[in-house]
Amino acid sequence: MDAMTVAAPLGAPEVGPAEKNATHWLVRSLALLRVAQVVPALVPLFAAPQSYRSYPATICVFALAVAWNVSLFWSALRRGWFTLSWMLADAGLQAVLAVVVGLLCADGQATQTANWSLGPVIGAAILASLFLGRSAMAAVTGMLIAGYLIGASRDFSEHWPDAMSNVGFLAAFAWAGFMVGQRLLSDGRAADAATREASAAEAARARSEARYDERARQYQRLHDTVLSTLEGISRGGLDYAEDSVRRRCSSDANLVRSLNAAVDDATELSPLPVVLAEVVHEVEAFGLKVHSFTDAVPHALPAHVVDAAAGAVREALNNVVKHAGVREAWVWSVGDETGGIRIRVTDRGTGFDPGQVAADGGVEGSIRRRWTAVDGTLSIDSDSMGTMVELAWTP
Repeated sequence: MDAMTVAAPLGAPEVGPAEKNATHWLVRSLALLRVAQVVPALVPLFAAPQSYRSYPATICVFALAVAWNVSLFWSALRRGWFTLSWMLADAGLQAVLAVVVGLLCADGQATQTANWSLGPVIGAAILASLFLGRSAMAAVTGMLIAGYLIGASRDFSEHWPDAMSNVGFLAAFAWAGFMVGQRLLSDGRAADAATREASAAEAARARSEARYDERARQYQRLHDTVLSTLEGISRGGLDYAEDSVRRRCSSDANLVRSLNAAVDDATELSPLPVVLAEVVHEVEAFGLKVHSFTDAVPHALPAHVVDAAAGAVREALNNVVKHAGVREAWVWSVGDETGGIRIRVTDRGTGFDPGQVAADGGVEGSIRRRWTAVDGTLSIDSDSMGTMVELAWTP
């Protein structure tokens, strides 16, 4: 993971709950660690003011450091993570403070406890190592080490072992923080991946059960319609040569085709074509020949939308039977890229004037009110060449 991947664990939308919880835990832990690194500075500041070249200046620098740390962690705790800009600003400020505090220390004190900048410097290195990539962590740690060495450079001749020991601590803590942070965040991502896989498996199981239930309902429907027709013909109770029986067979065949188009073993369940197929089959019992066409109907339509569509189409076809003066109609239903649907019911009948239809009539009372109740839109185009009722719904 390089430095530019910092956005991944810092609350981006794709971050899962387990990884986000790990990040929040690290933020709280770092806040407590920074308190533990800053508070001990009070001991040399108030117990040994002679350890500094300019005591008032040192107090001012310490106040600035406290104000920055409060701002940094207050922002992080409210947000739940650190942004890249805040982390880089923290590293840069701590490097500058390491130089300034080291230079403010009296001779021989820059590598000792009087140099209270070392604790926050180590904290900044740990923070960067937890959330940045390896190369960025190394660059930030190197900058912090350089700041500390510049501030303590006057004491190298006599206290270089102490300086090197502090540098070693700084590098070791940064590397340890990198290892811990990567492991925690990696475990969080693994937990989120496992959760997503389990959710996908459960969704697949639910789809499979829904498909099975729908198939069972179809088989029952076929038993009550198509098979009963075939059985009547085979036993001689129905004469296949009669027009009424032939129309019944044609209607049953349309139902079978519609059901097969609605549910395919290789696709998810799409309930609307099934319901419309049943509506068409019911209306065809009145002698109306209905041609159906279905394409790309969304799988996850809300149940109330499916019910409203079925009722509106049924009423539109009933109007054809009652008023159009024809024995043929077309039902066309398609989906769109937004997950919405568009349904058209057309005929080549005598037509009517929608403005002359009573408010409680079939169009207004049973079609428009039903469809607008689910936030759908309705348009009617009718003249002497026929009528088209178009239903549209967008999620």
